[in-house]
Amino acid sequence: MKIVLAGAAGLLCAVLGCVLAGFIADLCVSWYHISAFEGGAGYYVVFLALGGLVAGLGIGVVAAGVVLAQGGGPGKAFGVPLAIVFGCACTALALAWFFGDVPPKLGGDTLHVQVELRAPAGWSPSAKDRKGETWVFLRSVDFRNVGGRAEYCAPDWDEMHERDGRPIVQCTLFLFRSSPKWVLEFTFGGKQVVSFLLPFGGRPKASDEAWSDWLPRNGPSPETGGFDYRYRLLRTGQWQAQRKEAESARRAEIQRRFEALTPEAPLREWLEFRRQPDDHTYMVTQQMHANVARVLADRSSEFVALFGDADPKLAHSAIEALPMVRPASHNAIEPMRSAARRIAADIRALGTVGESPEVIDEQALALYNRFYTWGYGWQCLVSDLDIEAPPEMAEIVAAASAHESVSSMDALASLAGQFEREWRPAPALPPQP
Repeated sequence: MKIVLAGAAGLLCAVLGCVLAGFIADLCVSWYHISAFEGGAGYYVVFLALGGLVAGLGIGVVAAGVVLAQGGGPGKAFGVPLAIVFGCACTALALAWFFGDVPPKLGGDTLHVQVELRAPAGWSPSAKDRKGETWVFLRSVDFRNVGGRAEYCAPDWDEMHERDGRPIVQCTLFLFRSSPKWVLEFTFGGKQVVSFLLPFGGRPKASDEAWSDWLPRNGPSPETGGFDYRYRLLRTGQWQAQRKEAESARRAEIQRRFEALTPEAPLREWLEFRRQPDDHTYMVTQQMHANVARVLADRSSEFVALFGDADPKLAHSAIEALPMVRPASHNAIEPMRSAARRIAADIRALGTVGESPEVIDEQALALYNRFYTWGYGWQCLVSDLDIEAPPEMAEIVAAASAHESVSSMDALASLAGQFEREWRPAPALPPQP
């Protein structure tokens, strides 16, 4: 009889252990950021649930056997092992919560922190900063003042504005754990510019939902590079609603500007819509794309003339739109060669007026992007008109090779070599015997 009771207690504890272990494992998937790639999170939950089953079975059989051997009744034989399993599960849950990334909540909702960084007057981000080499890190700091995991995002450059003559950049980051301290770090162009200690800890209050004062309170200093900041907390639902509202407004503005265009409007304005808007409805995107392509085709002489325009940005935009107008026209060859000559001249002029290395790198990256776009535009001519590489390619390669110490120029020379090989005519087949 005792063996039957011990076995029954073991089975009951096994079921309880499996359920509790699976529940804790499911929480740990988000607390410890376990990847779902190839079912990893599912395997993790199943493995721990099976472990809980085995542990519960062992605890139930052993504990019930001990209780019955000491003269305990059936109630105690079932109660004690169940209490032990439940106590072990509570201990495991507490440890997992303490060491895991458990996001704080306010009113039952998780939180984001929205930060505005106010820069010194006259400051502006470089092209390298705007290309994604600038990050904002929200780093957790534990009770030992040791930095831990960080959440990061790129600043929202589209929302950058000025207030009282000072540029303000905004970003929003998720509060991923209840950390005693938070450090905010701004990295521009791969170099940390400034860091601040956020005043709130792991238990935010409703008062933190209002914008704070500009911090540090004594104003920007040389130690902060002339930067200061302010913050507020947003509930996740509120943040998602704000994003949805802003996205709807952005889409409506794109649609309004596009519908206001006339076929006679300057091509510069039409070229602004050469790229399909992000997250726009499929039919609206296709309509925009088709209308832009039709206008460029109807005004092809004016369009191809823009390839050699003195404004590099306008020429770049026009060449980037070349794949929209196929097949390409022979009229595009000379403007494209003019654009290649201008690229070669700008490469030769790189660094000739004593710019700093950072400025040279920025200009070299812009030249690489211009050449990349030009190369794929010429590829359209090669495919449609059966032509070869233009003579200006040799000028571009020679100019870029003279700046091989600049990484973007070295990459440009390699890309030019790749284009030349692709555009080289295929060798003639040997005559048939």
